[in-house]
Amino acid sequence: MQAKMTGTSRMKSPVAPAVYRPQPVPKVLQTRLVSPRQSNPAQSSRQFVARRANVTPIRNTVQRALVPRVVQRRLDFLPGTEYLNPNTNNIPLAGYRQTLQEAQQLDQVITVRAEKPKVGVAAYTPDDNELKGVIRIEPITERELIDRTDEYTARLIAMAHETRHGIDDLSKLVKYRRNAEERIHTEWRAFATQSAVAFTLIAQGQPVKERYRLEMASYVDKPAFIHRGSKMTEITRSYMIQYELHNNPSDEYIADFMRRHDNWVDEALALYQRLLPAQVDQQVAQNLRPPGTDTTWWTKGLMIAGTAVLVASIALLLKKYYGLGQ
Repeated sequence: MQAKMTGTSRMKSPVAPAVYRPQPVPKVLQTRLVSPRQSNPAQSSRQFVARRANVTPIRNTVQRALVPRVVQRRLDFLPGTEYLNPNTNNIPLAGYRQTLQEAQQLDQVITVRAEKPKVGVAAYTPDDNELKGVIRIEPITERELIDRTDEYTARLIAMAHETRHGIDDLSKLVKYRRNAEERIHTEWRAFATQSAVAFTLIAQGQPVKERYRLEMASYVDKPAFIHRGSKMTEITRSYMIQYELHNNPSDEYIADFMRRHDNWVDEALALYQRLLPAQVDQQVAQNLRPPGTDTTWWTKGLMIAGTAVLVASIALLLKKYYGLGQ
């Protein structure tokens, strides 16, 4: 028994298992492994929001770029006036198309309404904020439109006239809103525009009211315009009264006004010439013959200018017929 006890006393005591103790991470590794967001949660949140804020405008910019841009029409033809739009109708009138194209290039919008104005066939009204204007034009019947009567051509002539007012107003070419003399300035330009359209209509053999022939005759040259018996002299007189320049202007008063604004007269005549068709042959020009004139005499006069625009010979004949510039 003693031996056993001795043997047992020689047995080794049990050894405890090793315990893992992690070594401290070097400071260099700490700066590389520890995220700033973990070290400061509040600062991390602010940085994350800031990054989102920086990205959002870019996304919005891309989205806006994908949205198709709406093209604003500078001449807005409302229902009942579509027939006046040269872009959607066959209106082979050079002066008419040129005038409306000028309006379509404006930054501001002109709205065209089928509505009878207080006076006349058509009227342009500027908007108070000077950003747009409205042309009111008397409605036309379907039969007049189909038959292309003189009521139809009167609408084309009036549309050209009022569009010129809109161009002068919105482009500030003529600042006539609060200036009575400048109002007459824009009227001379508007009548030049309508007379060029009337010229082309007559040359094409379309029906045109006699009043437009008379007004056209004033634009054949300067003597015809300033002549005391011309239509434009009488029109100027009526506008002087209307715009309160004079309650009863005499012939001399009107002549003096035209002399003082000689450059306006030249400008109106030049505008008329610019809007005329590029060429009118003799056969078509027969349609320009004033009522009651001899056909042979008219043809002989046309031969003077050959097949060019014929403005010179037509001017002479119109002046003789209407007794202008004598």
